[in-house]
Amino acid sequence: MTQIVFDKFSSGLDRRKSRDTAGADALYQLKNAQVTAGHELSKRSCAALQDTLEAGTVALRSGLGKLNVFTSSFAVAVGNPAYRVCFVPHPTSTIRTLSKVHSVEAFRGYLYAACEYDDGSVFHHYLDPGSASATPRFASPKWIALTAYATTSPHFVTPITPNGWRYQCTTGGTSAAGEPTWPTTLDATVVDGTVTWTCRSFRVVDANCPNTKSIAKGGLGKIFAIAGEVVRFCAGAAGRDWTTASDAGFLATGTHQDDSSDALAVGLFKSILAVYFADAIQLWTLDPDPAKIVLRDIISNTGTRFPRSPGQVSQDTLYLSDNGFRSLQLSENFDQLQDNDLGAPVDSLVKPLIIDGLAPYSEWYPQAGQFWCVLGETVWAFTYSRTSKVNAWSELRFPWAVDDMTVLNGKLYARQGNDVYLVDENAHQDGTEPPEVIIEFPFLDFKAPGDLKIIQGMDFSGAGTCEISFKYRSVDIAGNLTEGETDPLTVTGNTMPGVMTPVELCVVALAPRIRHKANEAFRLSRLAFYYETLGAL
Repeated sequence: MTQIVFDKFSSGLDRRKSRDTAGADALYQLKNAQVTAGHELSKRSCAALQDTLEAGTVALRSGLGKLNVFTSSFAVAVGNPAYRVCFVPHPTSTIRTLSKVHSVEAFRGYLYAACEYDDGSVFHHYLDPGSASATPRFASPKWIALTAYATTSPHFVTPITPNGWRYQCTTGGTSAAGEPTWPTTLDATVVDGTVTWTCRSFRVVDANCPNTKSIAKGGLGKIFAIAGEVVRFCAGAAGRDWTTASDAGFLATGTHQDDSSDALAVGLFKSILAVYFADAIQLWTLDPDPAKIVLRDIISNTGTRFPRSPGQVSQDTLYLSDNGFRSLQLSENFDQLQDNDLGAPVDSLVKPLIIDGLAPYSEWYPQAGQFWCVLGETVWAFTYSRTSKVNAWSELRFPWAVDDMTVLNGKLYARQGNDVYLVDENAHQDGTEPPEVIIEFPFLDFKAPGDLKIIQGMDFSGAGTCEISFKYRSVDIAGNLTEGETDPLTVTGNTMPGVMTPVELCVVALAPRIRHKANEAFRLSRLAFYYETLGAL
């Protein structure tokens, strides 16, 4: 009797080859499981319910040491001190409600956000309460008694105790000895001594601010934002100033495009600004002097239409293109930028999911060393470890659409509705529902393609309980090739020390299919088969 052992699963999910020619380390299906540093397979981290938020907020983004949620309603409050409620009302309407938060950056100690409302409008908000020394045009110093204020600049203040609004001086004069009762209705006014204050939001009002969805913070104290055929940027360290000459300005990205000229996303690649188009990526070298911000390179025939899909994987950037996942890499030997088809193993699975209206987004999950890209209920996870030589894809399915994800202090949080979950390797179910782990191999011929084998038994090494069935290909009495699947066997833990588990199949090749669904840890370390070869058919 011959024994063959399968204990290296380093390739993860890989559909590049057919089920007949793929190796044993390339899995035909890997759902809700991942490749470990030891090249074993383990159940994915699950989502444990942390908090249920009060209704009326959207999004979940880390920044400035807290989890941030956003609302357009001043009546909404979240009592949990772990969360910061960011008030971003529609700047011209009291009936419009916040629907999405596309981009958030921590900028100069405050949050800068690109927000979309239920009428489809997008506005930028810079939530800078300011200080007494702040420049009036660009920030909001706190109100001071018996102080002269003018309508020039324009002049803004915030209450001594911030209330989510800022107030514009619309009639100049001198403030009173006591702080006024500040209105909390957009455009409402209050008389303060001889000053009249008008209630305003924290929207960026500079006419050159593009108010578009995709923004990125450069390493030079600037915010960059797409704006059709150009990419605009604010003045250094001044999130409200998109106009000052020789400091704020724009990059004429459209003039370098042969086809589609509208930029669709911006992001940083190392210290380089990456501007994404549907069919190209432009790389711009940044400099404090706007005149020295220059186009470094253009990578053609690849790009992305999905502003939140680019994400960092070690020194590379992974993004979702119309052909699947691709990566932007810098050649260490030649200092050259290049794209790479890192997502090729799952292209055939991902491409059918790329549809109009799709809004994928990515996060790096530090605890597992994984890039996650969320498409509704499905997460495509890329596990990367340079030291362990792991570069493997897997498909993760959650019981609900994941509305948003963010990382704070090395922990990954997910939001669904008003519930916030902590994604934790020690959790084994999503809320109250354990995920179904499915591991399916390609057809294994035991290094003897075409030979008929009598499979007499198997052993399973791992942790947890699972069902194992076998898809097989065999030949009937008339010489016809047939396919089928056995009834499942239930195995637990390590069966190696005992008697082998009988299988009793006469096949040319078989494809093990492992299914696990329970509130417990699960790991597959090794499969061993015992068989005899009968020879070629």
